[in-house]
Amino acid sequence: MQDPGAFTLVVLVRDIDTVVERLKKIGALVMTTGGVPVPVPLGGASGRGIVVKDPDGHFVEIVQLPPAGDAPPAGTPNITAVRVRLTVDDAGKAMRQYQQLGLAATMNVIFDRSEPLMKMFGLKPDAQYRVATMDVPTSGLRFELIEFKGVDRRTVTGNIQDPGSTRMQLQVRDVDATIDALKSTGGAVVSTGGTTVELPGRGGATTKVAIVRDPNNLFLVLLQAAPRS
Repeated sequence: MQDPGAFTLVVLVRDIDTVVERLKKIGALVMTTGGVPVPVPLGGASGRGIVVKDPDGHFVEIVQLPPAGDAPPAGTPNITAVRVRLTVDDAGKAMRQYQQLGLAATMNVIFDRSEPLMKMFGLKPDAQYRVATMDVPTSGLRFELIEFKGVDRRTVTGNIQDPGSTRMQLQVRDVDATIDALKSTGGAVVSTGGTTVELPGRGGATTKVAIVRDPNNLFLVLLQAAPRS
C-alpha cells in the first residue's frame, strides 16, 4: 500500500463483521496486522477497519463507522459510502496537479503518525503519512492522495492493459487544455499518436477522448463530448 501507484477502494459499512465473514469464505488476502478488524480513529470518533488485497493487486479498505442515531430499517444496504485513494510519491505535488484540473483540495502538510492506522494498513507502526483530500465535481466521489514516509517504497508502474492498473474517467469541457495541464506536471498521453481520438457518440456526434498516465501511474480517461445542437 505504501508504494506510489497503489490504489485503494475505501468502503464504509454499517456491519463490518458480516463483510469480513464473506471475505474469509473466499480466501481474501488480509493485509491488516492480526488478520481481523482493528480500532481506528475517524475524525475524533473510533471505528473499526480492515484492509484486504484483491486478486489483481488493488487494496480494499472496509471501515465501520460508529453508529449514529436509531438503527436503520430492515433491508437497508450495508454500504453507506465509497471513496478512492491513490498512493503517491509526493502528496503536495500530486495535489497541485489535480488542482490545475479544477479540483479543490485540502491537505495536512505535516506528516502524521498513527499506530492504529498503520496496523490496519499492515505497515510498521512508526511509519508516517500525509493525505490530500478532494471531491470530484458533480460526482460526489471523494478522491484521496496519500504519501508514506519511514517505510520502504517502490514505484508501481504498468500499462493500462496490465492487471492491477487503474483508470479514472473524467468528463471535461476542454480536453486539450486538460492534457496540457497534466503534461506540465509530468503526465504523458498514452493514446495512439500522443493526442486525442474521436469516438462516435449518440446521434452522430463525436467525443474527443485521450488517456493520460499521471506521474503516479493512474490512467486518466478524458472525455469531451460534442456540444448539444
